[in-house]
Amino acid sequence: MSLKLNELELFKDISDQEIQQLVNCSGAFIKKYKEGQYIFRHDKKPNYTYILLSGSVVMLKDYSSGKQDVILEVHEGQILGVIFFNNKMDEYWFDAKAATDVELLQIPFDFFYGFCSKACKCHQNVTKNMLQILSYRSYTLTRKAHLLSNNNLRERIAIWIFIEEQKGEVRLFMNREQLASYLGTTRPSLSRELMKMQKDGLIEVTKDRIKILDREALEMV
Repeated sequence: MSLKLNELELFKDISDQEIQQLVNCSGAFIKKYKEGQYIFRHDKKPNYTYILLSGSVVMLKDYSSGKQDVILEVHEGQILGVIFFNNKMDEYWFDAKAATDVELLQIPFDFFYGFCSKACKCHQNVTKNMLQILSYRSYTLTRKAHLLSNNNLRERIAIWIFIEEQKGEVRLFMNREQLASYLGTTRPSLSRELMKMQKDGLIEVTKDRIKILDREALEMV
């Protein structure tokens, strides 16, 4: 089941009636993508902010050599394409691909550039909420920089788990190859280290999630 618009951080403290007014005013629309479909490609001009109502999306950077880097994973309720908000760049530079079937709310950038003639309070609240979201995204990217600054793979895995965990576990939306790319390693090396960490009693690894078994020990790796 997809999120309702009133559950989104962007529409915090805004009534259902005002949300509908904002959607109509902005020209926003909801669109569905199948797993494996591209939401946008690297050579397209950024025009929208995308809010993920359901599913998961990965940001990818492809190279002519065939190498593919995973830049970021976006989950339900989060925003993608936001780093191009009010930016002069003419292209996305990377691709956004549906990791699962997804549903997105697409909002034109122009909506955030200024207020309509009524300068309604709900529009002001949306702009304030967007600034808070941008601030959190900057914080998230700083955490990833910290993650990748560690040379030890086990440390990188542990930091990533603590960043992504919810109620003692991490749901896996990326496949093993994509996760390895995100953590700056190879798939075989990642698989070996995860199995070692499981053998050491730190975590339990299944197909779709990683569960923390010994939090104190995992914090000390």
